[in-house]
Amino acid sequence: RPGSEPVHEFLVNRSTLGATDTSLFVSSQLSSRWSVSVLGGGHWQERNDRNGDGWADLAGYTRGIARPRFFWDGGGGRTAFLTGGFTYEDREGGTLPGSVLPATGAPYIEALDTRRYDLGGSFQFLVRKRYVVTARASASSAYHNHRFGEVRERDHHDLLFTELAIRGSAGRHTWVAGVAAERDAYRPRDVPRFEYTYTTPGVFLQDDIVIAPWFSLSASARADF
Repeated sequence: RPGSEPVHEFLVNRSTLGATDTSLFVSSQLSSRWSVSVLGGGHWQERNDRNGDGWADLAGYTRGIARPRFFWDGGGGRTAFLTGGFTYEDREGGTLPGSVLPATGAPYIEALDTRRYDLGGSFQFLVRKRYVVTARASASSAYHNHRFGEVRERDHHDLLFTELAIRGSAGRHTWVAGVAAERDAYRPRDVPRFEYTYTTPGVFLQDDIVIAPWFSLSASARADF
């Protein structure tokens, strides 16, 4: 979370095995209520054959990431948080250029391309200055392109999550109750027999009871369908 002073950090790393990493982090307050932080990076790895057999012991990859985060404080117990991000990565291993598999006499590529996007946030406020209500949700979507020699497998994976909870206190009790739902969907383009969709709603309840200053009990229950 951004503090009163802006932060600007930049990191560069290089390894003897051909890896390069660059990362940038900045954070700052935009106003009395809003602040922001951003993390970004670029990462590279050269394909590396350590034992000289023509096979990549370290796969080569190129990856870029970015993640901004926004924070809001409205006073009176009202706060909000929003974040998003993406990851782009192309990864390739297998035989090196000019090399072949001894068993087949042909080159063999193992590769994975990934595209991932996500968005999430939360919101909190007070009701009658006694109860704290929180709502949060997130969504992510990932696309994969696998290559195993001449075989290609492409898929799409989506995940959605939402939760609404309320908490309060009464005497020696501090309780939380809420509902949640999750949806998990997998869509393999080239092997559709593995396709699935799971939708899981749930409810939960927890109560913390203070018996004595040195002793408390906690009871909770949850049901998912």
